[in-house]
Amino acid sequence: MEADVFQANEQPSRQDQFIAEKVLFRHSLTQVKLLDPSLTIFICYDLEDKDVYTKVASLVEDLVALSIPENQIFWRNVAGSENSIYQYAAKLFETSKVFVVGSHGLKEKYEGEKAERGIISHQIENLLTRKLKKGPTGIIPVWFQGRIEENLPSDLSSFEPHYLGDNYFINFFDLLLDIDGGPSIKESKKNFSESCRILTPEFIFQYAEKLRQYQQETDEKNKLNFEIFLTKQ
Repeated sequence: MEADVFQANEQPSRQDQFIAEKVLFRHSLTQVKLLDPSLTIFICYDLEDKDVYTKVASLVEDLVALSIPENQIFWRNVAGSENSIYQYAAKLFETSKVFVVGSHGLKEKYEGEKAERGIISHQIENLLTRKLKKGPTGIIPVWFQGRIEENLPSDLSSFEPHYLGDNYFINFFDLLLDIDGGPSIKESKKNFSESCRILTPEFIFQYAEKLRQYQQETDEKNKLNFEIFLTKQ
C-alpha cells in the first residue's frame, strides 16, 4: 500500500492521532528530571490478563523513558530467576512505590465468589501488611477503564487512586506528580499539551506509515513477551 497522501479537509484516524501523540509524549518524558532517580516501583496486576499485561508493559516503557532503569521496576518475574512468584511478590515491601493495576480479573481473584488464595490475593495481603507497618504512603492504585468499584477490591478503597484511561498521557503526568513531584514534570506536561494542540493533520499523514509500523512492532513485541511470560509462571 502506498504511503498516505494528505487531502484537504481530510482528518487522520483516531488511531493515527493517538500514535502521533504517543511519540510526542515519549519525547516529553525524556525532558523530565526526577527528584529521586533511585525510585523503585513494584507493579501488582492480574498476571493472566493479556490486555492488562499490554497496558502494564506500555506503562513500564513510559517509566523507563523517564530514565528509571528497568531493574528498578518490578513487574514480572524474569525467566530463569531463582525467586518463586511468591518470593518475588515480597519485593513490594522494599520498593519506594507500589502500583496496583485494578481490573475486573484482579478484583474477582481477590474477593469474588470463586476467589482463591493465589498470587493476586497474596500480593494484596502483602500490600495491607505494608500499610500496617509503613502507612499508606507509596501505595497507588491505578485503573484504565470502567468505574473504580468494578476494578479495585474494597480493601484498597482507602488509598488515593489514579485513573489512567481516556486521556492517558495527561493522566500519566498527574501520576508522576504524585510519585515524584519534581518541577520539570509540570513543565513537560505543559510542553506536551501545547505540542498536541499544534499537531496538524498534515504532520500525522506525513508520518502515518512510520507511526503505524512503530506501533505494530511494539504490539508484536508485547504479545510475544506475554506468551513467554505465561509459560514461565
